[in-house]
Amino acid sequence: MSGAPAALLIVGTDRTRMRAEIARHRDSYDDASVTVVPATAGGAADILQDSMTMGLLADRRLIIVHGVDAWNVADVDAYLVWKSNPPPDVLLLLTAAELRSNSRLLKAFTGSSRVNVAGPSDPREMAAWVHDRFSEAGVDASRDVCAALVRIV
Repeated sequence: MSGAPAALLIVGTDRTRMRAEIARHRDSYDDASVTVVPATAGGAADILQDSMTMGLLADRRLIIVHGVDAWNVADVDAYLVWKSNPPPDVLLLLTAAELRSNSRLLKAFTGSSRVNVAGPSDPREMAAWVHDRFSEAGVDASRDVCAALVRIV
């Protein structure tokens, strides 16, 4: 995986776009070489330590960690240590619904342009986002209908 990043971060609330972005990366890996774990499963140190071992039948691995916005300071510290010397054939794909702009984890990716933002970060933008998704699908929905749908959901 020379030249490829060791880790990617997808941040946002647009589940459709997040799934599409994950699928875009996952599609280039055999199922046996993909691991999906919640960020709360044993903490970042355990997850990252597991990334150091190669699977028996895989020459490269994709590790998808959902919910890294739940990571605490020690978890982020563990990631920053891992990032300094990642395994050469592992792609770590981290997902989060939201990270504050001053988050150390977010800053670790922003500097290297490895952040994919999906969905509106402000709940007040949700109705416009829903309207845009309908429009992309070729469905004519009024802004009032979209706003009502957001209130219901």
